Amino acid sequence: MKKYLLVITTVFCLCSIGKAEDICSTNSQCVNLPTGDGTSLVCAYNYATCSDLVACTDDNTCARPNTVCVKHRCHVHPVCYPKTMTTHTLCPPLTPSNSSCYSCQCPTHIVPDHPKQFWRETLKTSGTNPFTDSLDYKVYRNVKDFGAKGDGITDDTRAIQNAISSNNRCSAVSACEGSTSEPGLIYFPLGTYLISSSLQLDYYTQLVGDPSGDRLPTIKCSSNFNNGYVLDGDPYNAWGNLAWGSTNNFFREIRNLRIDMTSMSPTLGTSAIHWPVGQATALQNIVIEMSSVANTQHQGLFIESGSGGFMSDITFQGGKIGAFLGNQQFTSRNLVFFGCQTAISQIWNWNWLYKSLSINNCGVGIRLSVKAGDKEAVGGMTILDSHIYNTTVGIITSASAQSIPASAGQILLDNVNFEKTSVAVQSTSGQVILQGNQRIRSWGQGHVYTRSSNTYTYVQGSLTPPEKASVLLDGSRFLEHSRPEFSEYSAEKFVTVKSLGAKGDGVTDDTAIIQQIINTYAATKIIFFDAGAYIHTSTVVIPPYAVIVGEVESTIMATGSFFGDAKNPKPVWSVGQKGQTGNVQIVDILFSHKGPVPGAIMMQWNLKSTCHGKSGLWSTHFRTGGAKGTNQSPLNCVKLTGGYNRPECQGAFLQLHISSQTSLYMENVWLWVADHNLDYPDHSQIDIFNARTILVESEGPLWMYGTSAEHSVLYQYQFLNAKNVFLGQAQTESGYFQSEPPAPEPFTSLAAWSDPVFDGCAAGDSGCTKGWGLDIINGSNIYVYNAGLYSFFQNWSTACIGTPENKYCQDGIFRIRGNSDKVYLWNLETVGVENMVVADGNIKVKSKDNIGVFADGILAYLPIN
Repeated sequence: MKKYLLVITTVFCLCSIGKAEDICSTNSQCVNLPTGDGTSLVCAYNYATCSDLVACTDDNTCARPNTVCVKHRCHVHPVCYPKTMTTHTLCPPLTPSNSSCYSCQCPTHIVPDHPKQFWRETLKTSGTNPFTDSLDYKVYRNVKDFGAKGDGITDDTRAIQNAISSNNRCSAVSACEGSTSEPGLIYFPLGTYLISSSLQLDYYTQLVGDPSGDRLPTIKCSSNFNNGYVLDGDPYNAWGNLAWGSTNNFFREIRNLRIDMTSMSPTLGTSAIHWPVGQATALQNIVIEMSSVANTQHQGLFIESGSGGFMSDITFQGGKIGAFLGNQQFTSRNLVFFGCQTAISQIWNWNWLYKSLSINNCGVGIRLSVKAGDKEAVGGMTILDSHIYNTTVGIITSASAQSIPASAGQILLDNVNFEKTSVAVQSTSGQVILQGNQRIRSWGQGHVYTRSSNTYTYVQGSLTPPEKASVLLDGSRFLEHSRPEFSEYSAEKFVTVKSLGAKGDGVTDDTAIIQQIINTYAATKIIFFDAGAYIHTSTVVIPPYAVIVGEVESTIMATGSFFGDAKNPKPVWSVGQKGQTGNVQIVDILFSHKGPVPGAIMMQWNLKSTCHGKSGLWSTHFRTGGAKGTNQSPLNCVKLTGGYNRPECQGAFLQLHISSQTSLYMENVWLWVADHNLDYPDHSQIDIFNARTILVESEGPLWMYGTSAEHSVLYQYQFLNAKNVFLGQAQTESGYFQSEPPAPEPFTSLAAWSDPVFDGCAAGDSGCTKGWGLDIINGSNIYVYNAGLYSFFQNWSTACIGTPENKYCQDGIFRIRGNSDKVYLWNLETVGVENMVVADGNIKVKSKDNIGVFADGILAYLPIN
């Protein structure tokens, strides 16, 4: 171990940085541009409209105000580049201000070699899925292998669709309801791919472009393009229904692509991406270019329904509406808008988190308003660490203290700068609610509670800003770090586990070979798990410097007697060992199991990160049952058949344990105990009994962006003695089977694990004996920016929601207890819950006082008197 650490220390400061065209920001669309005289570099967003750029003067200065002279791909001679595209808001620096370990800005401890080709294009892999019925099934599909030219002239529509749908995949055309056994990674090399009709994404599909050039691979609409969507993540069928129910539309991504709509008719109401999705989905590093003419009808992103979801690093240029959005809950980070008539039209939601918005030169920034007399449709919305520039009106809202329903249209502004924007918030009647041209530290509209009161105050004005723990911040903003793509590295910097002997066939025990590969190569190579299902029968220890990348959620599948003792739980993957420091990155991996593993902790994170934001989980998910190969299906665990009495219907002890003295960054992580089988035509509903979902004992810093935890018996999130936590848009669902049996059955509450007990529940109180959504014990400096905590069922019946008798499915779902301090809760939305906040046994917030659009909501519960 000491030898490895010495090697890492030696190579860590050999990074070559500061080169022209290098990525220079956590926003991968920002690169280093040389100044006109070539003496320095400017970190700038790389997608200015070429026709807007004017030449510099002969002495490399700019007559145009607020510009800087740089060399840019648009012109042979230096041009004047807008300074608004060089700000830290748009291009957050790679080097956090509170961390010295980034002095070399290395993405990992491995020395980058800056290849000319993206590693994904040249790395030889053997990804497949052992549970498919298709012969010679291939996960990785390069569109050029299917005949796409990418020359901007040839119509590539059919070739790309064949790349997506060949090999008998689960498609809308085939009326397949869902599948986990035919995943597909559809790869686009650099080029311009002309299409004349919509591309439809099959189930479990990732569209991935080459991110390594100065321009992303482009999907360009032809002049005769005439469909409603360019990329369609859930097509409508002939009967007007979505092919996949949007709340069950899981496991799909689009990354590293540019969509060019400028050649098609501007009068068509076409959207670049149609994305009604659920969890384990992502949009990332996408540029959408639309017509900017006055009568344009183009839209960038259209989401009308679903239960998402995560998106980040998306740029919208032009168009009538940049993003037209409606979904139960979503995390949206680093969305950038230029020249849209309306940047965001929020048509409905229960809860939405916008982090690091950048809206520039638009007519309206965000519109969340309804016509006079209509009921409000937006529940809660948080805008955090954002910038609205040169925009006529920042936000238009129709909500007020007299709104119906009472708690709808709740808005939080936290660290939002309105620059050259005279109106920050305006009513639909034109009344200025909040003046612009200022930085807003904290402002809100909605129901506010404090710990000293059991009644709310309706606020439409300034709020006391939270005391933010500096360890969570990058300057004045909460730290963020996008999913790494490792484009700095060539294929020679990777090893693939199948080439080194792992089978991934869902049958062979791969534990020993995977541990051997990790021990041998983690210090010098990025370890790539070809798509497959890797059986684990004992713990695999991940050393404190490993970088692990999967392929469309490569599956780690635990099984066997080693994980059979619930009184002596053991991790499947142990990331580091207690007391160790370092940086581990895990990307695109799925943790599951084959049969019951009542003594398994699917992942235990023991590592204290040395570089904030560089150590974490991205697009890494946990799934208990509900899929081929798990042996937990309608064949043995169909709902309402007493599965809690059968060992084969048990899940794990705990899905994710973040132990004490650790730190971690998480983004887009879904932890799901299956309520239905994804591979059955009718999505047959099942009962699987998993004890616990996420236990956090970390003293931080811990960042959790876009996480969700569902259907465990005892709790979904528990924070025990945790400190310095940012929790952005948490989402939970209680077990659909509860309270039959009543919690903690079929398990036993363990005092050694500080499990909740249900001894205080009155006999027959079925709403009391249900797992907690979010349980905080002795917590400090915990910042919850949006939480959606839902309880839809009582023993699979929805009769407990919204009835005239005012019944509820669950008594309480969020509680704070013990010696907790500085716990901030913003935009809480609950469904089917009587008591929204319980503190030390006292009911603080009741849902009947906060009736919402469907979910009941409050703007804030604050730790002030």
